[in-house]
Parts: sequence; C-alpha cells; structure tokens
Amino acid sequence: MMIVERECQKDRISELFSEEGPLSRVVSGYKYRKDQVRLAEEFWEAMNSGEVLLAEAPTGTGKTLSLLVPSLLFAQQGGKVVYVTSTRNLQNQMMDHHIPRLMQVFDAGVKCGAIKGKNNYACYRKVMHELKDADSSVSTEIGLWFDRTTYGELDEIASYVPIEWSFKFAISQEDCLGTRCPFRSECFFLKLIKKAQSWDIVVTNYHFFLSHLIGSKGKFVVPVDVLIFDEAHRVAEIARNVSAIKVGFLNIQRPINMLLKEVVPFLYKEGFKEADILVKSGNNFLKLGKELFVNFEKNLKPGQVLSGALKSELFLKLKGEYDVISGELQRVVNDEKLDGADESFFSLAVLETFEGLRKSYEQLSWCTSFCNYPNWAYWWDGMHLVSAPVYASEVLKENVEALSPHSLIAVSATLALGGDFSYWQQETGITADRTLVVDSPFELEKQMEIWVVETNKKVTDFGYEKTISRIVEHFCDENGGRTLVLLSSLNLLKSVGEYMKSKTKQYNVYVQGDTQLSKLVTSFREDLTSVLIGSVTFREGFDVPGEGLTQVIIDRIPFDHPEDPIMKTLKALSGREYFRSFVLPKAKLTLKQAAGRLIRTEEDKGRLVILDGRVLSRIDWKIYESLPKVPYKKITLA
Repeated sequence: MMIVERECQKDRISELFSEEGPLSRVVSGYKYRKDQVRLAEEFWEAMNSGEVLLAEAPTGTGKTLSLLVPSLLFAQQGGKVVYVTSTRNLQNQMMDHHIPRLMQVFDAGVKCGAIKGKNNYACYRKVMHELKDADSSVSTEIGLWFDRTTYGELDEIASYVPIEWSFKFAISQEDCLGTRCPFRSECFFLKLIKKAQSWDIVVTNYHFFLSHLIGSKGKFVVPVDVLIFDEAHRVAEIARNVSAIKVGFLNIQRPINMLLKEVVPFLYKEGFKEADILVKSGNNFLKLGKELFVNFEKNLKPGQVLSGALKSELFLKLKGEYDVISGELQRVVNDEKLDGADESFFSLAVLETFEGLRKSYEQLSWCTSFCNYPNWAYWWDGMHLVSAPVYASEVLKENVEALSPHSLIAVSATLALGGDFSYWQQETGITADRTLVVDSPFELEKQMEIWVVETNKKVTDFGYEKTISRIVEHFCDENGGRTLVLLSSLNLLKSVGEYMKSKTKQYNVYVQGDTQLSKLVTSFREDLTSVLIGSVTFREGFDVPGEGLTQVIIDRIPFDHPEDPIMKTLKALSGREYFRSFVLPKAKLTLKQAAGRLIRTEEDKGRLVILDGRVLSRIDWKIYESLPKVPYKKITLA
C-alpha cells in the first residue's frame, strides 16, 4: 500500500475515534481515549508494514475496538484478517455486538463470520444414524431442524433439545472421518468452511485455530494476511493442550465394540470369511487392552511422571491383534461385495472402526514409547496415559512460520512484566519486531490499595487451612461482603467454603462447585453484598464492576504445583534455570491476571489482599512488576 494512502487511513482512524466522531454515535457509552486511538494507529501500521507487534493494553483501554477498526479498514482494501480470541462467548460478543455496530459506520462490502470449534456443529452422519429409527417427539423436532439448518449449529436447538442429544450429535475429533466420510458433500462444517472463503474477517477461538494449525502442519481453513491473537497470554497454554495426546481403555473399547456389535453381524449375514477372525482378534484385543490398563492402575500413581518404556510382552501381543484386525478390515473394505454401498451404514461402521482403532493404537504407542522425553512430558492421570510438549514454543514457532501471515498482532492486558515481553516470546517462540505497553486509563493509585498479609505459615504447615479461613472471614466481615476470594487449590477451596458457610453472616456466601458456574456468577452479580469463593476459573474473564466487588482476596503467589507433570519434566530439562526462567514469571503473570479482577471502570474502588508475605519479603522475585503501582500496607500475624 502506498505511504500516502496509509496516512490517509490513519487520519480516518483519528476521525472515527474522535470525541464526536462516528463511533460515538454507534457505541453505547463511548468515551474518547487517547491511548485507544494510539493502539488502533499502531495496529494499522503493523498490519501494513508486515510486522510482528506485541502489545499490552490494560482493562479499560478499549482494545477490542482498537483491533477491529483497523481490521475493517484493512479488509476494505482486500486483506484477509483472522481474529483469534479465547472463548466462544467472546466470539459471540464480537459477532453479535461489536462488529454489527462498527459496520454501521463502514461502507458495505466487508464480510465477517465466525468459525467455532467443531463440536459446536452437528455431524450429518450421526444425525442421519440417530433419526433413521427414532420416533420420539424430540427426534421429530430434530428432523424438522435438520431439514432447515444451513450449518448445523447446535445452539439452534439448545432451547428445546436435551443437552445429551447435542453431545450425541456433535462432531468429535475421535470419530470424525474427514475426507473419507461418505457424507462429506453434505457435511455442515465443510459447508461453513467453504462459505468462510468469501469472508474478509474470520473470528475464531484458540482451540479451533491451534488444533487445525498444528494438526495441518501450518495451514488454516482460510487465507490469512493478518493474524490477530487477542487475550494472547493464553496462546502457549492452549497450544500445549491441543497438542497433548491422551489414551485410556475406553478409547480402545469404543472401536472394538463397534466392530463386534455392528460390523461382525453384517459380515456373518453376507458370508464374509473374515468374520470369525475379527471376532477372535477383537475379543483378544479387548481383553489385552483391559489387562494393560488394569496393570497401569495397579502400578502407577495418579500424576506419576513416566520416563522409562512401558512396552511389555502384553503390549506386543496387543500389537499382534491390532495388525490382524487392521488387515482383515482392509480386506473387507477392498471386497467387491461392498461396491456401490459407500453410503450404507455398514460401510460407515467399518470406516469408523478402522479409524478409531488406528487412532487409539497410535496414541497408546506414543504414550508408552517415551521417545520424545524430556521434550515431551509423559504421565498417568489415574485413568489415562497422557503426553504433552513441555515447550509449546517449538510447536507454535514451526506452525506459525509455516502459515506465514503478512503480519501478526498479539494483545492482552497481561503480556509483559515490567514492560518486558521476554517470557511470552520464550513461551510461544514468536519474536516481536516491535512491542508496545499502554498505561491503565484508570487512576489506580487513587482507586485501589494492596494489603499484604504475612501469615507466618507455609502451605504444608498444620493449621494452614484454618488460618486462611479465619483471615478470609475477617476481611469479608470488615468489607461487608462484596468480595471475590481466589484460592490456589481445590482442597483449600473446600475448607474455606465450608468454614464460611458454617457461619451466620450479613452476606451470602457462594462457593464454586455448589451449583452450575453460570448460576454462581449470576447470583454473585445480582447479590451486591455477597462473597464468591472460587479457584483459577475466576482469575480471568470475570467482570463485576461497581459496588458488588470492592475486594479481591488471593491466598498466595500462584506458583504451579511442583508435582505437576509438566513442571517436573521441565525441571529435569532445564535444571537450575527452571524456577527463575519459567515458574516465577508464569506465577507473576497469573497474579497480574487475578489482580485485574478488582478495578474494571473509572468509578470502581477497592483493595487487593494477598495472604503471602513473600510478595514484599522476597525482593529478588520482583513481584511488584506484576502488580499496579499503588499504596501497599503490610500486616503480620502474631
């Protein structure tokens, strides 16, 4: 793009964001913010110059509009933007509120759409299979919806169909046949992807984006000129999660059950000689698989990190039966008797069995070989063998480079420590051309204060949980409720929750786990003097502006548990650098996210209480880098 044209569009950005400009007429409660305009201009510059820009934009800066306005301008000039955010709810906000309002001030022609995770869409094959013999009123409703739906979004039937039916119909990674599915031409999801090729801006979420990017080795379902990572502090964690491999006995049992209950009866009926062999090998495979996992359960502890090969004579026998079953199924698939029956449910059962068995065997083989230890962690979680990359950076770097977007913008309210983005770059493998830190628009030194309580107790000390419970009670009483309590462990959550609910108070106490999360959040928001006791779930993406939340209590600096399999493997891999290079910066950023729950608007006021004296006593940890520059008060318990 010519420099003159780029400058003209920069002027257009200033005009849009001006005090009485177009945005003020379509965005409810719009206020001119100098830093919001600055962000939008910097994003616009990065989009056109082909840069990797990392930006930290605290709560209240209006980063969503700062990202969307230059994205729409870029799309108007023919560019393709993929906007990745962390949750489906945020996708819905973008598509239902932000983008429609902005489109009122932009010329027509920009097409936008959302792609959610596959499990939000119905599998055509599964619905057909369920409806062929069904006769209930629910199935009648589903049949009517099935005939009129365009992309099979399961949200469309959520109001009148039991949730278990939605789970039953959803596309799943385990049994999706992909391009081998006989119904691929009718596939709802593939129709959506085809439609998305015409969109200029695609809004998606990390789980879907990274699953596809990593699974397809650097490819995505639509072209990408500008890649935006919103809530970018979650990129590395989700990349690790989607790369993880997990296998349990049920993964083995599912395809074998289909083999014995659906495939074999048909083979007997049609006179296939392979039927007897498949029955014998299928039962043997099931027996050996069960024995294998019973042995794991007996000999391994939940959370135990594994580094020595688990493959035994039992596994070799399992492999032998797998080879027999695979070979016989391949002969069935190639048999001329099946010609012309591509759409039969039998053919589908064969394909599903074949693919399910192959996937589960490959997962089992990977999780018992340890060939990538210690770059990958391997452990037993009590029911499954699990494996995940220790460094998400290798996976991300390789695949983002293969995707090769013209520019990449990563934004979050918690991306840097003291203005330094090194930890995020280390975790993701993505190197910035430029970085930008925007100050909070709030007068935090006037709106909040931080109290640090030295409890004189370690987490492992006798009476620790009772001490924390009493301190929480004291501060909640003093504040008249209106408190979010964030605890590091489920055991502590249970103890503090039970203690607080056993007391008669002037305020209500809500505890995570007592009811559905959505009901819990609604109750806390509507009950302005209440206390909500929760865990990591509430550290981010939870907003209660106003009088309903004037105090946040955090039990300790949120270090990862030292027995976590990833952490243990990381320690073996990194040695002395383990704590200061990985554990400490991660804890500081997590603390920063939690502290951000308190002040959400210019009117909010309150205090952050941290029950961990190390915040101030361990000067070398520089915990202050992760917290607002506000007045501190230290309290030491006798």
